[in-house]
Amino acid sequence: MQQKAPLTLHVLIVGCGLGGLAAAHCLAAAGHRITLFESASALGEVGAGIQVSPNVTRLFQRWGLGDALARLAVEPEAIVLRRYSTGQRIGYAPLGRFADASSEAYYNVHRADLHRLLFKLAEPRMTLRLASTVVHIDPEKPSVMLASGEMVEGDVIIGADGIKSYVQQVVLGQSNPAQATGDAVYRAIIPAELMLKDPDLRSFVEKPEMTVWMAPRRHLVGYNIRAKEFYNFVMAHPDNGSVESWTAQGNIARMREEYADLEPR
Repeated sequence: MQQKAPLTLHVLIVGCGLGGLAAAHCLAAAGHRITLFESASALGEVGAGIQVSPNVTRLFQRWGLGDALARLAVEPEAIVLRRYSTGQRIGYAPLGRFADASSEAYYNVHRADLHRLLFKLAEPRMTLRLASTVVHIDPEKPSVMLASGEMVEGDVIIGADGIKSYVQQVVLGQSNPAQATGDAVYRAIIPAELMLKDPDLRSFVEKPEMTVWMAPRRHLVGYNIRAKEFYNFVMAHPDNGSVESWTAQGNIARMREEYADLEPR
């Protein structure tokens, strides 16, 4: 049984991503009042494939979402390492419950599916304010000011507003921009039915494994998501002035140039 806090607080959460929703659920379950601010005017499908490690799966089980997560996700048996130019298998590492019978599952899942599960869990016990960009924070009151000029007071402010966090700037007292790594990635999601029609690609969809093609300064990762309905690709390469965005369209011709010496498949 969830233990209730002896004092109910009004918690202001900035950001309706995975972290913000998880915080909203846990704090609401403890008896606190939650107001969550999201700058977007609607919650859309953002992102692609991500991993859910066993410690996170355990939390979803505790929250009653274990079965729903299992239906949406894919549990990979192993990570397979391959040579970039030939596709030759050079390594194999078992994953999750296949490696440790006492472990919870290790999953591959579409971020949007995970977000929907968390939103459905947290939404009944929180107030969601869409199109509500926080432009000022007073840590002393504490309170937040929205772009509309509205001031909202609470007892605690939680920053879950991502890599360009405004809340972080307030805490640190200065801007702390993300540092470039020198790498950029293309991301793609391919319908599994298309790959199943190709004899050279069929095995990647049929066998639930994560495949990593390795080369100096670049690598590719591929795995099933959405109950094996789609195949997710992550293609890392040296950054040559890429757009900093989660949703920007890539240039197919340039992508082919980047991976011209990749194995033929």
